[in-house]
Amino acid sequence: MLNRIFVPGTAAAVSGLAITMTVGYGALFYSFSILSGELAEAFGWTRSFVFAVFSVGLLASGLIAPFVGNLLDRVGARVPMTIGSVLAGFALIALGLTTGTVSFVAASLAALLVSAFVQYEAAFVAMTQAVGERARLGITQITLVAGFSSTIFWPSIVWMLGFMTWRDVYFVLAATQFLICAPIHWLVLPRNAHVRAGDHAALAAEPGAPRRLAAPPGTMLLLGISFCGGAVAITATQLHLPAILGGLGYDAAAAAAIGALIGPFQVGARLMEMLFGARRTPMTTGLVSTGLLTVGLAALLFAGLSSKAAICFSVCYGAGQGLTYIVRGAIPLHLFGPVGYGRITGKLNSVRLILSAVAPFGFAWFAEQSGQLPAIALLVASALVSLAALGLLLHRVARNQAE
Repeated sequence: MLNRIFVPGTAAAVSGLAITMTVGYGALFYSFSILSGELAEAFGWTRSFVFAVFSVGLLASGLIAPFVGNLLDRVGARVPMTIGSVLAGFALIALGLTTGTVSFVAASLAALLVSAFVQYEAAFVAMTQAVGERARLGITQITLVAGFSSTIFWPSIVWMLGFMTWRDVYFVLAATQFLICAPIHWLVLPRNAHVRAGDHAALAAEPGAPRRLAAPPGTMLLLGISFCGGAVAITATQLHLPAILGGLGYDAAAAAAIGALIGPFQVGARLMEMLFGARRTPMTTGLVSTGLLTVGLAALLFAGLSSKAAICFSVCYGAGQGLTYIVRGAIPLHLFGPVGYGRITGKLNSVRLILSAVAPFGFAWFAEQSGQLPAIALLVASALVSLAALGLLLHRVARNQAE
C-alpha cells in the first residue's frame, strides 16, 4: 500500500522530513513574525531594527549555503541535519535568554545560520541522496505537509503567549528541536547517504544507464536569475502584503481575508503536483509556477479598483508560490542529476537568500520614493525576469536535446 503513495523505501524519510520541516520552519522562521513584536516591546526596539537583524541573518545564511551544500554532499545529510537541529535548539534557548541588543543579535544570527542545515534545501539533498532521480515525488510530499507550518505555529504561538512569557515560548520551541527534529533526523535518514551519492555517479557511467540530460552552457546563470527573480518578488510580497493591501484601500479584516486565501491555493497546487506532476517535466512546472506568480502580481496592480483582482492575486500568487519550493529542488535534479546536488543547490540558494535579505528593504524604500503602484510594478518585473530566464533555459535545453 505504501509503495502506491511513496517511492519504495522512502516512507519513513519522507514522513519524518515532512514533520521536521513543519516544525523547523515554525520554530525558526514563522515564530519570528509574532515574537519579534514581543521582543521589540520588551526592550524598546523598533520593528524595523528587529527585521533588519532578521535580514542580516538571512544574508549570513546565504553566504554559508555553498559550504552547507558541499558538506551535505561529502558526509551525507543525516549527521549535519541532526547536529543542526540540536544547535537550533540551543539558538532558540539563547533567544529566550536575551538580555539586550548584543545577545539578541548574536542569538538571531545563530538561529538563522543553523537553519541552513535543517530547512528545505537540506531535506531535498537528503531525499536525492536516498533515491536519486526519483526524489521529485518525495520533495513534493515534504513541501505539501510543511506548507501547513504557518497554519499550525502562528495560532499556537499566539495561544501560548496567552499564558506564558515570550521567553517561555522560545524554550518550548527549543524543546521541539531537541525532542522532535533531532531524533527524527538521526533515525529516518540513511546512514550511508554519502556512499549512495557516489553510487549514483558510478551507475551513471555504466553502459546502458539512463541518459543524463545534458545541461547547456549558461544553465547555472539562467537558473540563478530565475530563482532570484522569483525569490525577490515572493519575499517582498510576503513581508509587505498587509501594508500593500492597506495602501490599496482594504481594511485589516479584508486584507486578512485576502491573505488567508493564499494558503489553501498554495497547498492545492502542491497536491496537484503530487498527483499529476509525473506527467510533465520540472521545467514545465517551473514555467507554470513563475507564470502564475507574474499573473498574480499583475492582478495586484488592479486590486485597488476591484476586489475580484485581489482574489485573482491570492489564487494565482498562492498557487505559484506553492510550486516554487518544489521547483527549487526538482529542476537542479532534472538538469544536473543527483551527483553533486548539494553543491549545486548550495550555490543557487546562496544568491537567492542574499537577494531575499535585501528585497524587503529595497521594496520599502522604492515604495516610499515612487509610490505603491510603481513598487508593485517592480515586483511584476522581477517575476517577469524569472519567467523569461526559465523560458530561455527551457528553449536551450530543448535545442540541446535535438542536436
